[in-house]
Amino acid sequence: MAEERQYYHRWANLEKDLNVMRLVCLILTAALLLAVLAIILLAGRRQIIVAVDGDGSRSLLAQAAGENPTEGFISEMLLTLYNWDYITAASAHSRASRLLSADLGSKLVRTFDTQLAACIENEKLSCTLILDKLTYLSGNDWHASGIKHLRGRTTDARRRVGFSVSVAETRISEENV
Repeated sequence: MAEERQYYHRWANLEKDLNVMRLVCLILTAALLLAVLAIILLAGRRQIIVAVDGDGSRSLLAQAAGENPTEGFISEMLLTLYNWDYITAASAHSRASRLLSADLGSKLVRTFDTQLAACIENEKLSCTLILDKLTYLSGNDWHASGIKHLRGRTTDARRRVGFSVSVAETRISEENV
């Protein structure tokens, strides 16, 4: 009889341990599901690129007071043309085409046809350009360099790019008003 009592006592201890393990397993499963949900939410957020100076402090992307307006125009045009995602690609191309001359702008809009738009939408593509350097060459010629990052469902390409830009200045006088 004493042996039977020990058996039930051991069985009761094992059952308590099993219930404790079930509770621990349930808590760990809930924590894992919360972590997976947090990762999914953070991965789905739109990425923000912030310019950082040499010290590592956050700096603004606004135009400095002493900055050349032509430099600002070129960087704005390139960033408008090459910073988009699959939702804003068409509007980015149309905004960039308005910054260009009439014939070049219309060519840019024509290149963004329905087939390209469908490819961008299906692939969920997004493009990001980070300008490193913008240098004045001579006359109206400028050179820009940076890193272009194209990512989508099956694409993740990052490469260094260079742009040769020619800026024709428009002057307003009394004769052409």
